[in-house]
Amino acid sequence: MLRLKTYSYRRGDKAVEMTFKFAVSPNAWNIRIGSMLIPFKYGWDYLWVRWADMKQNGVTISAAILREILRRGENSRFAKAGKGLFRSR
Repeated sequence: MLRLKTYSYRRGDKAVEMTFKFAVSPNAWNIRIGSMLIPFKYGWDYLWVRWADMKQNGVTISAAILREILRRGENSRFAKAGKGLFRSR
């Protein structure tokens, strides 16, 4: 889950109404790219792959030679966030 925006509005002297906007992207397991296996990637992480031309049995092929996972933001457990703080309308 990626937090996109947070809005807050003052209601009266003490009450503040807060609205959060989130986006969801599924996690991925066992991603195979060429001969490489990426065991896990969080949904919003970037997966970068570098390719190189190699000779195999006299034939030039493109092979994945390097991968990097760039984490986007911190991983948090939203199930515990605000327990008892928020009420539904």
